[in-house]
Formats: sequence, structure tokens, C-alpha cells
Amino acid sequence: MKIALVVPSIGDGREIGTPAVRLLVDRLARDVELHLFAVHHPSGHQPVVEGRFTIHPAVAATDRFARRMARTIREIDREHRRSQFDLIHALWLHEAGTIAVAAGLLHRLPVVASIGGAEVVGLPDIEYGALRTSRGRIMTANVLQRATFVTGGSEYVLRRARRIVPHRAPSRFRRIPLPVDARMFAPPATRSHDGETLQVLHAASLIPVKDQATLLRAFRHVVDVIPIARLTIAGEDPFGYRAELERLCDTLKLHTVVTFVGPLPHREMVAIYQLADLFVLSSRHESQAMVVLEAAAVGVPTVGSAVGVVPDLAPEAAIAVRPGDSVALADAIVALLTDPVRRARMGEYARQRVVDEFDASIVSDAFLGLYAEAIGRSSR
Repeated sequence: MKIALVVPSIGDGREIGTPAVRLLVDRLARDVELHLFAVHHPSGHQPVVEGRFTIHPAVAATDRFARRMARTIREIDREHRRSQFDLIHALWLHEAGTIAVAAGLLHRLPVVASIGGAEVVGLPDIEYGALRTSRGRIMTANVLQRATFVTGGSEYVLRRARRIVPHRAPSRFRRIPLPVDARMFAPPATRSHDGETLQVLHAASLIPVKDQATLLRAFRHVVDVIPIARLTIAGEDPFGYRAELERLCDTLKLHTVVTFVGPLPHREMVAIYQLADLFVLSSRHESQAMVVLEAAAVGVPTVGSAVGVVPDLAPEAAIAVRPGDSVALADAIVALLTDPVRRARMGEYARQRVVDEFDASIVSDAFLGLYAEAIGRSSR
């Protein structure tokens, strides 16, 4: 198969999205002829071979979307004329998906569109999500309606997508997640515990949709019950939200038990997960939540909001609570921190779920199977 993969951006150093996206690209390129077309950021004026796949030139990020769309479709058309594509796959719905759907119509090619996350939600109080605007609603609905198949990393996000286009057949929506590197994110050889503290980990960008304020309020209740509990928060601070969270820590008298460590290289996160007794997710919305799966791969269960993969893993490998409910979040954290046998059992099950469902080879095979099904439909 020859596949056109439309992605949001490629950096000057040819970085391709998140580590999970790069892992997927590398794995797919073993089995198909893969060509990447980036909507943003130039990577040169000629196609560049990067490992087993080819990156095609893009346009500058400052250009209007209409121009980026026309240029990207032109690049897809040029390569298609040289040797025909079998399918176009878009990461994610909005710009990439709109381009993929248009190019698919032009060349009568099937299109797979994968949900990134923010495209299927609208949270006006924190100015998050595409569904807050008419443009966002139109673009999302257009791609969901016209793509041959839509994939998402969790049942939660697929339900949100299906509500936007309720007349589409449910069979056109498939749960295929981004992969986890289960070899890199692995349990430690031995799990040691000093008995003096219980380590809780949260990893996410410090932005309102991740709702660390609810996490901190919950942790105040946790410390009241379990004084040896400690919370580590890892993640970048793109908009200066950390200062507000640190002030909340002071108000809640948590400054001695909460540590902000900032952003860490992906590989260094392995050791952070391995030190944790429990992972906590407080987000108001997630498409998949790779951090939950990375923690699971290390053998650490999650207590978290019922978004992304948390409900999919519950109850055997996670506890899901209502988003924004600090009391429920605190109660669930306390329940697991005070039950080491249950926590260990859930951690073992969490690891097995990752190996069975989220390993790169399994995810790649799922996409290859979907590609073949989409191509078969279009040839009828």
C-alpha cells in the first residue's frame, strides 16, 4: 500500500508530533510506502527521505489556511501523479482532516481521519475546544461526515464524535489508539518502598483543561488522611499557569508536599513513573491520555477523570471519577493508597492491558487492517 499521511507540522529538525506519533509513523513505514505531508513548517523545497518514509515540503506557518490547504493538496497531487496513493490518513480532524477529505474527493481515494482531541469538545469557560466556534463546528462535522473511517484513542472520544454526526453509521468509527513504547516504559526490576512516603504523580502541561486546581484541592483532602502522601507534578508551563497553581498550593498549605518539576525529556519520564505509587489525571477532557498509558506500562494504576482511556481501563486498572469532582478524586486516591494489595494487582493488570492493546505492533496492525478495509470499500 502507498499511504499519504497528512500531519499538522514537522519541525525544522524534522520532529513529527509527539513521541507516540513518531512511534506510529516508524512502525507503519515498515509495512507501507509512507509519504508525510505537513500542514505547517517548511522542511525544505524537495522531498526528504527520513528513515523508511518520505517527508514532502510544506508551507510556512504564517500563511493563511486556504493557501496551506491548496499547497498541501498540490503536493499530494504531484506525488499521486508520479505513483498513485491507495489511501489518505489525517492526523487530526481540523486542518489535516479538511485537507485529506478534499484531496480524497479530488482523487476518489478513501480517507481515514484520526481525532486529536480538542476538535470534538467545547469548553467556553476556559476557551478550549473547537466546538466553541461556528468555524470549528463546521470543520469538525465536515471531516467526521466525509471520512471513510474515523479513529479515536478511546471510547469516550468516539462517543463525543458520534454525537456530532448522529446519522453516520457507528461502524465508521473505530477505536484505534496511538501506541505506547512498552519496551521503554517498563516496570522496574524491583519495586522498592521506603515506607516513609507514598508518591503520587501527575504529568501534563499546566493548562486549564488539565485542571490541576481540582487535583490540588483533592490532594489537600488526601494529605489530611494520609500525611505521608507526596505529589509530583511534571509538565511544561506554556502560558504561565504555574504561578497561579503555586499560589493555590500556598493557600491550601501544600507547599511542603507538592513538587513542580517542570518539563522533562520523554525518556527521563520512565524513572519518574517508576518511582510513583499512583498516577492521577485531573483533566476535564482527553482524547486518549498517553500519560495514563505510560504509567500503566510501568505498572502504575491511575485514579482520574472519566475522560480518555481512564474509563476504558476501569475498574481493573484505573478508577474513573466525574471530572471536576475534587472530593471523589480524593476518596479514590485514598482508597488505593491505603490498599497496597489492590494497587499492586491493578498495576499488573494495567501493564498487561498496554502490552495486549497499545503496543506499537498491535496498533500498526490495526491501522493496516483498517486501511485495507477502506480501500476495499472504495474499490466496490
